[in-house]
Amino acid sequence: MPWRRLGGVAAEGANRVAQVIGSVISIEQSAFIKGRQILDGVLMVNEVVRWAKLKKQKMMSFKVDFEKAYDSVSWAYLDRLIKWDKSNIDLLLRVLKWFHLASGLQLNLHKSKLGGIGVSEAQVRPMAEVSGCEAEALPFKYLGLPVGANMSRVGEWDNLMGRFYKRLSQWKMKFLSIGGRLTLLKSVLGSLGEGGLWRSLIRNCYGLDAGFNSDLVATGGGVWGGIVQIVKKLHFDGIIPLNSISRLVHNGENTKFWNHVWCGGNFFALMFPRLYALASNKRAMVADYRANGEWNFQWRVTIRSGAIQEQLDHLLLQLEMVHFQGGQDAWRWDLSTDGMFSVKSVRSHIDLLCLPAINVETRWIKYLPRKVNVFLWRLLLNRLPTRWELGRRGVPLDVSMCPVCETTPEQVDHLFFGCGTIAMDLWEKLR
Repeated sequence: MPWRRLGGVAAEGANRVAQVIGSVISIEQSAFIKGRQILDGVLMVNEVVRWAKLKKQKMMSFKVDFEKAYDSVSWAYLDRLIKWDKSNIDLLLRVLKWFHLASGLQLNLHKSKLGGIGVSEAQVRPMAEVSGCEAEALPFKYLGLPVGANMSRVGEWDNLMGRFYKRLSQWKMKFLSIGGRLTLLKSVLGSLGEGGLWRSLIRNCYGLDAGFNSDLVATGGGVWGGIVQIVKKLHFDGIIPLNSISRLVHNGENTKFWNHVWCGGNFFALMFPRLYALASNKRAMVADYRANGEWNFQWRVTIRSGAIQEQLDHLLLQLEMVHFQGGQDAWRWDLSTDGMFSVKSVRSHIDLLCLPAINVETRWIKYLPRKVNVFLWRLLLNRLPTRWELGRRGVPLDVSMCPVCETTPEQVDHLFFGCGTIAMDLWEKLR
């Protein structure tokens, strides 16, 4: 009985800790915390390597074999040491050795690896020999996945696919239903976490606009480059208008006057390019131009007349529709009824514009089991392994007739709708 009580107390304690551990553990810890994925680390390392290549920066990669170093070393401090420089490498090794002396945790330099990004192998190897580490070049493996490889090449995926095949042996896959395969695939691939680490990384690498205003990011490849490229294509093709995401202005303190869509259905920087060129502060917030209930702009030169004055008059006419209500500014998503962004609303909007118009319902019925939905979908596409279909695909069979009536070939239409022995009687009873 005491052991049972102790187990209950431990379980209750674990449940309570699980509710707050995400706010206690640093966001750099990408595994073993709910809502975080261990693969985030691999994706972010790849993104940093790609950014260094785009910017032609020389950086250092250091994979250290150090027990519990992840939770004990200040990563904000180590961020300053990743630039490729002999003094930085010496200083980094000194810090880790001091940590070893203070904590007693062993630093295994012979298992650690030193590499360079934008640095030749001839420069990396002598530094690695001096530090006692093993030299490493791009692409290298991190958590078993490639870093710095060109994943747009089919050959780069061969090793990874081989590992998947070893994990998912053929006999297991043979006896899994399609629904089971879908569940297994989702559990294997995982998903991107929703924490702030990805957001911080993208902003630090590509700026506050996350690279959406740069053609270099979209054409440079990588995970984030692919996302930017797809979003730009959706905007360019008119599938998702630029003004579908806009700012709802309340006090104007967090909304950019020129570079946010908040009035008029477009960026003021695009609607009034001459005024934008003359603006003293192109990053000004809406509240910066508002004083005592009046609009107060700051220009580099005085606007007197002509086309620029016409643009200013048009701008003031647009601003007459703005009414400040107080409170914090917020984002608004115009493609959903509640104004809140969701992946479902984006998917529904894209499907509506891109999928061919047909009278057959394409959405699965969520009230039915997944295997029933999959079966009906295959029935609709005539993809069930009937005797007629198997014979047509070259599978040797002794007979192709319906095993029930033995008078007609076993096809989908006959088996489910035309067989007088069972199908028609069954539909009659279901009426």
